[in-house]
Amino acid sequence: MTAPDAKRKADMATDTEPVTDAKPMDMTTAREPVTDAKPVAIGVKFCGGCNPRYDRGALLRKIRDAQPDWSIDIAEPGTVYKHLLVICGCTSACADISDLTAERICMITAPEDAAAIIRSECGETAE
Repeated sequence: MTAPDAKRKADMATDTEPVTDAKPMDMTTAREPVTDAKPVAIGVKFCGGCNPRYDRGALLRKIRDAQPDWSIDIAEPGTVYKHLLVICGCTSACADISDLTAERICMITAPEDAAAIIRSECGETAE
């Protein structure tokens, strides 16, 4: 037997070992309902961070935790987002979003802004 065959045989032996703490599967609840729901597409644009007054990354993590059904990615030109979260470290809100497209633009200049956005899913309509 060659070395690869011996390894494969050893791997198969460990795959078939009984699991002692396994619970029997209840077939009535084993399947998840199939849905066609797509996650809400959210783009994120950060300011340059020249004058941050709060931890912008931590704020994004809080938003992700509060909205697990949102698909949040760094915004890319050419993609149309349902919402664009513009996370600015201060009230200057100087982040350049001229090359980004979204149905709604959500300007965040303080952590308090994010709470309102989470509740309302952004209130400002994109122009």
